[in-house]
Amino acid sequence: MTRKDIEAAVRAFREKEAIGEEPADCFPPWYLHQQYKIPTQQAIEQSSTPDDADGRRNYEFGIDAFHIDQASLFIIQAKFSEKIKLIADAIRGFNK
Repeated sequence: MTRKDIEAAVRAFREKEAIGEEPADCFPPWYLHQQYKIPTQQAIEQSSTPDDADGRRNYEFGIDAFHIDQASLFIIQAKFSEKIKLIADAIRGFNK
């Protein structure tokens, strides 16, 4: 898939599932659904949610999603951005 294909697919997924306030909020469940072929609801449940509207943090500690496949645990940090600084910050945060 090209970058534009991914952007369009994530936007369509967000519109269909009404997750979050913007496409970046539903990128982790979209990725789980696409990569591991799990049902949409399961992908949503295995993904962190955006901060609450009242400003409370969700305390996901850099883990945006997870998936267990047989005896393997996949921990996912997802960025719906091409901005290198955001990606680098996420990697540093995940390493903590």
